[in-house]
Amino acid sequence: MDLIKIKNIITDIKSDDEWVQDSHDRSEKTGVDRGLDLLLRHLVDIEESDEHKDEEIVDVLSRDFPKVFEQILNYLDHE
Repeated sequence: MDLIKIKNIITDIKSDDEWVQDSHDRSEKTGVDRGLDLLLRHLVDIEESDEHKDEEIVDVLSRDFPKVFEQILNYLDHE
């Protein structure tokens, strides 16, 4: 999975706020958005350093960001 596709998926996930109904949901969404931003920065750093292969990026996603990884997989299944 290339970084451009991951960026597009992150943008789609962040733009979905239909489920936000109250301040608790808003706080959760803020946390998810911040986590996605951190994930993207980490992946950009990895790609720029050219130290890792695609499989290693997937390993980082699944290990360090399991919920985001699950959302990405769900997105890809419904694309």
